[in-house]
Amino acid sequence: MYAVERKESVPTLEGVGRQFEQWRRSKGRRDRIPRELWAAAVSLSGRHSAHQIARYLRLNPTDLKDHSRKKKKGPGAHGPRGFVELGLLPAPGERTVEMLCLRGSGLDVAELCKAFWGADR
Repeated sequence: MYAVERKESVPTLEGVGRQFEQWRRSKGRRDRIPRELWAAAVSLSGRHSAHQIARYLRLNPTDLKDHSRKKKKGPGAHGPRGFVELGLLPAPGERTVEMLCLRGSGLDVAELCKAFWGADR
């Protein structure tokens, strides 16, 4: 397995580039990029754009973005939510239902329905 340099506390584009070049010189024809190298490339995303990283490291930008998303989803991350059954509601009347999206902004379902159906209530 390929060893990632540990000298740098904060990886640089140039340092990760050297790691990729070393791996490319020693790899077989159809070898996949090791997880450690993908992780090193993704770690640069706070300081460089995906385009800059992909271009410098000669990576497919879509693959880089996919690996970046995988890292963000990692352990403990919020995955997609399934259907939530609310059950029967009590007697008719006005109800307020609020939802919280993953980014923390609230969503008023009644307002959403009014906007969707064009109701003026």
